[in-house]
Amino acid sequence: MGAQHRRPALQRGCGIGELNIRGPAHEAFALAVSLRLGVYDPATAGVNADVARARAVRLVQSLAMRHLSNSDNGWGGGWQSALWTSFTAWAGWLLWEDLGALDRERLGRMLEYEADRFNGYVVPYYRDEAGNYAGSVNDTKAEENAWSAMVLQVATAMLPGHRRFGQWMNKAAELEISAFSRPVDVSSTAVVNGRTVGQWLRGSNINNDGFVINHGFVHPDYSTTVSENIFAALAYSMAWRATPRAAFWGAQYVYRALVDHPWVAGTMYPPRGVVLQPAARSMTTTRRTCTTRRATTGVRPGASSPCCSTCRRGRSVSMRSRP
Repeated sequence: MGAQHRRPALQRGCGIGELNIRGPAHEAFALAVSLRLGVYDPATAGVNADVARARAVRLVQSLAMRHLSNSDNGWGGGWQSALWTSFTAWAGWLLWEDLGALDRERLGRMLEYEADRFNGYVVPYYRDEAGNYAGSVNDTKAEENAWSAMVLQVATAMLPGHRRFGQWMNKAAELEISAFSRPVDVSSTAVVNGRTVGQWLRGSNINNDGFVINHGFVHPDYSTTVSENIFAALAYSMAWRATPRAAFWGAQYVYRALVDHPWVAGTMYPPRGVVLQPAARSMTTTRRTCTTRRATTGVRPGASSPCCSTCRRGRSVSMRSRP
């Protein structure tokens, strides 16, 4: 790859929080997928595929090296680090032939560390088994449980011979089923992954009608995190293994609530099937975002560029439901 790509993309002191790690991890994954599938478009990205591949590899190398399992005072071991680890490890898997032995070792150590955090983990819930709020009335644990399951999906797909494989698989199933479980599911006798759903659950995380509550209201952004459970189909397909049924539990109810419910047109749900980013104190209709172009062009947050200046002004975000 040349000497220019040996220096880590993430330098010491760049930060270890969400805004420092999550974006690069997602960008590495997006590049890895597009390159591996042959759909990377140099005209859109502005650089050729060789440069994009080198930068994707550099991101994976840096993220793995800066993880606390490989560096002092590194990132990881936190509330959302399972999500960042999942995308980093997955990107590395897709770019495996481009990684050296040390990079692969660091990637495996990072993945093992984050997966092991859930050994003996007590799964959180929005409501308890009796239907009472287990914590805040405004905060589902759906997306947290889904991204926590995600790192276990990737770990069991990439490391099938690991001595804690069975333990990881079992906890992944519990997290997946809990993530989008409804109050009525607590008594369900449906058998999923060897146990009844009621035996898996100690509460629920969505409403009986499939709506997901976060930040104090019905939140479509958090409904779409059901995709983090369903990512299991991609991970296990790469490993030539069947996807556990637990990964799909509750998805049909969330989907119906998202696309079939007849919303009244208004600020958040205007006509023509567009769902705007909900307006709240922490997440608004002008959420700041940057695109994957930053990874391919080398533009840094805050640099003088059309992308970052747009982000500073704020950009409206929308998602389209089924026609």
